[in-house]
Amino acid sequence: MFITCSTSNSITGQPVLFVSENTAQDWRWAAHQEIFVVMGLSRYKAKVVPEVPEHGRNELLFPENHSLQLRGLQRLTAHFSPKEKTLFLGPVIAVLTDTDSPGRPSIGQLGPYYEELYQYTIRHGGLFFLTGASLIDQQRGFYWNEEKGEWLEGSIPLPDILYNRIHSRKSDRSESVRQLITLLEAQDIFVFNTSYLTKDSVNELLSGEDYILEYLPHTETFTLSSLRRLLGKHNDLFIKHIAGSQGKKLLRLAYLENDYRLIQNIGGETLQKSFSSFKETAEELSKLKVSSHFIIQETIELLTSEDRALDFRFLCHLVDNRKWKLVSSVARISGQGQFVSNIAQGGDLAKPLKVLSTIFSRSEAVRIYRLMEELSLAVCIRLAENSTLTLGELGVDLGVDKSGKPWVIEVNSKPSKQTYVETGAIRPSVKTLYHLSKSIWEERRASYDQTGNFDAGA
Repeated sequence: MFITCSTSNSITGQPVLFVSENTAQDWRWAAHQEIFVVMGLSRYKAKVVPEVPEHGRNELLFPENHSLQLRGLQRLTAHFSPKEKTLFLGPVIAVLTDTDSPGRPSIGQLGPYYEELYQYTIRHGGLFFLTGASLIDQQRGFYWNEEKGEWLEGSIPLPDILYNRIHSRKSDRSESVRQLITLLEAQDIFVFNTSYLTKDSVNELLSGEDYILEYLPHTETFTLSSLRRLLGKHNDLFIKHIAGSQGKKLLRLAYLENDYRLIQNIGGETLQKSFSSFKETAEELSKLKVSSHFIIQETIELLTSEDRALDFRFLCHLVDNRKWKLVSSVARISGQGQFVSNIAQGGDLAKPLKVLSTIFSRSEAVRIYRLMEELSLAVCIRLAENSTLTLGELGVDLGVDKSGKPWVIEVNSKPSKQTYVETGAIRPSVKTLYHLSKSIWEERRASYDQTGNFDAGA
């Protein structure tokens, strides 16, 4: 059953539920009675009126002075619990994002992704909006208006599920955001990707799994003594900030016959410096503020594509609050002269099997690809089960060496949406997020039907 919700100036007092002719018989007992309406995790009172709306659909109207003032018509999936006289509407999905100084969402390159989330959610009877850390506690957010082509502010219910997509790492780790997420979780909102993963924590968690350990480059926390020792062992190392992303704060250091070569990726350009001693190299690293907030990682000689760096992004998603699923994969090829294959630095996208098949036989390419799928899911499951964070979507970056062995390069808890190969269809990660939300919503209402305790299904 679906119910259309909107704000009306013809209603005063409390919200009113009008039922269609097809539904009226089932609701006869509730005529002129008060029921509870649960939208997301917000609860309201409404009166059931047996008058059939002119347009023949079930309709819930909120008065203009109500705390919830929805933007436009919202068609939501409905489930009624007669025992508790409660109407459930949902699922309600929100994305927590950065906001600018006037308090509007900072969307950037995520615009198409958010619009797809809105379109797919409303098409299937859910509610979707964007909100910010300073907005959600006031129950304010932004709904997409297709007619105007912009996000418009309105009041919001508390969502069933909240995806933390705050891009600024400084904001993400701020005390105010940490407290907000703790508060939202205490209200039984399913908040996922609650913060960024750091490279050192990922390495520590994955190293504890023997199956995965085999596919991890040797990694240590940065100190000058460990750098000297590892250079003597590997000759070629990456130095990465634990919170670096998009190829930023990434260095490569190679040692050969008393020549120390330091390569940086700055603003899409590759800069190289040479030093004749370890002391000079250490002084340069000090100028670059390299500290214990960096890791040292052995450089694996990975496959390239026409002399351009090559890696693979596997996007995995939680599907029913317990299981993980691979939803998409893509090969990423660096820009010319770059030593990172990040799309934000000017790289290209391709289909993984197509790229692998230009290097290996078709059967070997398929074998390698299947192994990467298996490894990516194992990585996600390991992190989800052992991290202190609640995780729902992860981007696993893998490289492949000349023997066909995959290596785990990085794991992203707020994966870029630029790695989607445009097809004109709704992307798989959008569909998966909606169905995860609906699964959580259905679990909650089923538990409420049995126990009368709304929190029991959380």
